[in-house]
Amino acid sequence: MVTRGRVPDDQIVSLLSEYLPNSTIVRVNYRWDDQHRFPIAVHDTLAAYDWILKNLIDVSPNTSDDEPSPAPAPRMPRIGLCGELIGGGLATMLALTECQAGKPSITAAAVNSPVLDWTFGLDQSTSSSSSSGDAVTAADGEQDLPIPTSTHPKKRPSKGRTHHSSWTQFSSNARLSAKDLSRARDMFFRTPDSYFDPFASPVLFFRTAGVDLPTDEDPSLLVPDPTIQATSTTNTTSKPHRRTTTHRRYPPTGMGLQLPSMRISVGKENILLDQGAELASLMRRSILISETQAGEKFADHENIADPKLFDGGRNDGRERVQLVRREGTALWCYPDEGGSTPSGVKEAGEWLEEVLRVT
Repeated sequence: MVTRGRVPDDQIVSLLSEYLPNSTIVRVNYRWDDQHRFPIAVHDTLAAYDWILKNLIDVSPNTSDDEPSPAPAPRMPRIGLCGELIGGGLATMLALTECQAGKPSITAAAVNSPVLDWTFGLDQSTSSSSSSGDAVTAADGEQDLPIPTSTHPKKRPSKGRTHHSSWTQFSSNARLSAKDLSRARDMFFRTPDSYFDPFASPVLFFRTAGVDLPTDEDPSLLVPDPTIQATSTTNTTSKPHRRTTTHRRYPPTGMGLQLPSMRISVGKENILLDQGAELASLMRRSILISETQAGEKFADHENIADPKLFDGGRNDGRERVQLVRREGTALWCYPDEGGSTPSGVKEAGEWLEEVLRVT
């Protein structure tokens, strides 16, 4: 997807090895190109995970001389994931689906600029109003970012400040542009209906797409160009079939899944900024609903970010799911200014080492 000035993948893996001295690092060489289209990369990722469970995971009993036990509980291994862009999306997919409580599963994932929603461009407005409802605050305490929310029948949209989406602001960024993502999508997917698969677009585990599936009769919907939405409202051929975005309950009740710790990093001038911010907010919302006593009572409440609703549970969601906004595009595949190695890899590795450390 991005080829100019890349930091080699081998160098990124080597850096991670330095910051994760107590971990075995496995590089997954998934296939994703015009000869190996979706869902082959998903199958490769799942196959690699199964291989790790079979060959590298130690579930031997955790015995102790001080407290002998006739049937000691197995020592549960901790598995972490790391990835960027398409790899970040695959890592997110795996983290959200392989997080069974009480079994060897994903404990943490550090993803950078992940592609989380391939339906981009099908309905991208040039601006939106920030509401007092679903919003996500960066870990460094910066201003809130709005995310798509379902429409409450008794609630009028607030007249908040205008927020220009990262899609429109940074669509022409030289390091990662709308055209780059569009070309990748055309190459990787056979048909548009695959964009709507949550295993391709993990954010759709938590919400509906909010836009109709494009058809051959309406090819304008397939053009991810922000300037399309600037056309006259009388030109109905370029207007997507927008629908209300509604939340989905994830993980589903009874599946035994517990969302892992996540560190989502993305550049402040990155076209994928809003996707990362939205995933952080939706995961926090899920934690509040699934894992706090107050959450069940307010599962259908629109203003899910209201601190009065969840008290301490809200803080737990923010600790488990971190959103880190860095300067510029902050892609790991580019060196920092001055030619140094990307510092974001160091930060992700140190975070994973801390979360995965067995205490």
